[in-house]
Amino acid sequence: MGRVNNRSSSSCRLRLTRCLQAVVLVVAAATLAATAASAAGTRGRADTGARPPLSKKAATVETVTCGDAIATAGSGRQSGYRVVAGVVSVPPAYLTQVSKTGSQPWPFWRKAAMLVRADAPVLVVRLPTAWRNRAAITWGAVGAVSILQFARCPSPANRWNVYAGGFYLRSASACVPLVFEIGARTVSVLFGVGRRCRSSA
Repeated sequence: MGRVNNRSSSSCRLRLTRCLQAVVLVVAAATLAATAASAAGTRGRADTGARPPLSKKAATVETVTCGDAIATAGSGRQSGYRVVAGVVSVPPAYLTQVSKTGSQPWPFWRKAAMLVRADAPVLVVRLPTAWRNRAAITWGAVGAVSILQFARCPSPANRWNVYAGGFYLRSASACVPLVFEIGARTVSVLFGVGRRCRSSA
């Protein structure tokens, strides 16, 4: 009876070993199949030139809020400022005294406030696409960006909301174009930051 029990035990162990080997083979085959399917899917996307959609953050235009205004002014034509489209007062055509920031990617900076007329419609300010690696803008609490918008802010009549900010540059000076969008109207204005420019419409 002892010998019969030993043979039975050996037979059970043999069957268990074979079962475990079979399970391992099945799992390995499934893993290989999944990997192949994933690779095929990746090649398919590459072949069609598909690209992931832009993130929500990348597509968002940051807003300069009413609370970002540091003061109000009675005129938009002080100290060489220029009124554009009747709703925004922009810095002079020539801006001197560019400062070093000591940091990248924008090692140079020129402070220049922006004034927006009280109760003006939403105002979008942006750099042309070709300039977005050469300069950046900032006003209010918005950081260095290539496009931003000023919110509509109810205020007393004939007043201008003043927003601190300015220009960031990669080089020590540049003739920086900005595009102002007020409703359906678009106006381009040139700023000589650290240098004089031939045209400053």
